[in-house]
Amino acid sequence: MLRRIYAWAAVASALCLVAILVLVCIEISGRVFNGARIALGMDTVNATVPSLAEICGYLLAAATFLALADTMARGVHIRVSLVLENLRGRARQACELLVCLVAFGAALSCAWGMGRLVIKSWYFGDVSAGLVPVPLALPQAVMFLGLGLLCVSLLDRSVAIARSRPAEISGAADPMGE
Repeated sequence: MLRRIYAWAAVASALCLVAILVLVCIEISGRVFNGARIALGMDTVNATVPSLAEICGYLLAAATFLALADTMARGVHIRVSLVLENLRGRARQACELLVCLVAFGAALSCAWGMGRLVIKSWYFGDVSAGLVPVPLALPQAVMFLGLGLLCVSLLDRSVAIARSRPAEISGAADPMGE
C-alpha cells in the first residue's frame, strides 16, 4: 500500500512538471504572438501569465518534495557508498540502519518545521507578494506532505534493514533487495 501512495505522489510530482511546461509554453506563445503583432504594426495585447515565475517556483517545489518518498523507496536517491562498498555483514547492516535513522531524524525535523510554518501561514493568512496572491499555506502544505511521505519511507526502509539478515545486505547495493 505504501508503494502505491509513493507512486501516486510521484505522479502528482510529474503533473507539476507538466503544469510548468504548459505555463511556460503559454507564456512563450503569448510573447511570439505579441512579436508578430508588433511586426505587423499592430498594438500588443496582454498575453502573459501573471506571476509565472512565482507559480512555477511553487510547482517546482511541489514536484521536488512529492517525488522524495518514491525515489527513496525505489533506491534511486543519489548515495555516496564509498564506505558501504567496503563493509560486509552486520557492519554494513548497522551502517545502513544508522544512516537511515539519521536521515529519518533530519526529515522528521524538516517536516516538523514545515508543519509549524504551514499552521502559522494559515493562521496569519500569509499570501505571496506577486500579482496573483497565492496563499502560502498551500505550497507549504504540499511540501509538508512530501516530507511526511519521506519520513514514512525512511522509517519503512529502516525497519526493512533491521529485519533483514546481514547476508542479504552484504552483496546488494539496495538493502531492500530491489
